[in-house]
Amino acid sequence: MSRNFNCQSLQCLKMKLLISLIFWILLVSTVKAKELPEDWKPFDFSQIIPIEEVVDLFSSLPKEAHQDSRNRRIFGGQEVVPNSHPYQVAYFIQVNPQRTSICGGSILNSQAILTAAHCIYRFPRVTVVAGGHNIHRLEPTQQRRSSEFENFRVHPGWSGLTFSDDIGIVLLPTALEFNTYVVPARLPIGLENETFAGELSRVVGWGITGLESGTNPVLHAAYNTVMSNEDCIAIWGEELVLPTIVCTSTNRQGACSSDSGGSLTVPRPGDTRPVQIGIVNWGSICGSSRPVGFARITEYLEWISDNDHFDVLGH
Repeated sequence: MSRNFNCQSLQCLKMKLLISLIFWILLVSTVKAKELPEDWKPFDFSQIIPIEEVVDLFSSLPKEAHQDSRNRRIFGGQEVVPNSHPYQVAYFIQVNPQRTSICGGSILNSQAILTAAHCIYRFPRVTVVAGGHNIHRLEPTQQRRSSEFENFRVHPGWSGLTFSDDIGIVLLPTALEFNTYVVPARLPIGLENETFAGELSRVVGWGITGLESGTNPVLHAAYNTVMSNEDCIAIWGEELVLPTIVCTSTNRQGACSSDSGGSLTVPRPGDTRPVQIGIVNWGSICGSSRPVGFARITEYLEWISDNDHFDVLGH
């Protein structure tokens, strides 16, 4: 009987270990599931298409301004230190049930994202990724929020024909939580008379690396000098370089397609946070030496202030 008892005890121990293992697997799976945002689902990155292919953005611009579909990313730049740009967000745009596009933006407040009008003016839904570095993964630092068309604010002067006032805001029904990885951008308040010409600027984005290679998973940055509008007009002309535009040189590195809506910043002495002075609007063929154009934020501070929150009566 002793041998039978020992054998049964060994089987019992194995069974207990198996039950414990199953319990811990289920527990870990439950914890991971709770960490996922309620509306989050994996994106098929092979189905992401450049935003410019959807909106035919450059049909009215000079031929040289059309984006090159073979190189759609921050070109000539470098990967940034993870989470070193906590004001920058990416967001996925629902083009249709099968296809998704991507743009960049910056955090205005816990419920407002600043971006380009051409990224949101005709689409039903976006999913914002804040606090991310590798947006192909669900990182523990990330916060993901969804928003619908009714929550998009597009500047009334925006026109895809004249390419004017390319600025918009995405309002988030569920607020972001500010922490080390998610903070608002610093706007150029009090700097309205600055042109920033001659200053070293930084543009960041994830962008599309190519039609076959999909999005650039990690955040990249490029550094260029802010140009005077006079110098930019000499290259692009007055019809494109309006007073509401700020240009940067490229030196064959800078923003390109699908970096649209992202932030252009300049440092300020003694301040750890840079000042955002522009929003990625348009540029030349990726890798070109021609300047890139950004919406000049100092020209839109009043409009931003009027639209960076929900209208209590209307929402």
